[in-house]
Amino acid sequence: MTGDRLVAAGMTEAEVNAMRDWDFNEREYTEVGDNETVEIGLRG
Repeated sequence: MTGDRLVAAGMTEAEVNAMRDWDFNEREYTEVGDNETVEIGLRG
């Protein structure tokens, strides 16, 4: 996180465009603390 933005270094524009839209109503997320690190990967 940089401020209020998620920075995904190494992802191409095509990879970002291929991601499904975010839906806050789905509740398929976990809140993390300010000092926590998360790893983002592809699901197959």
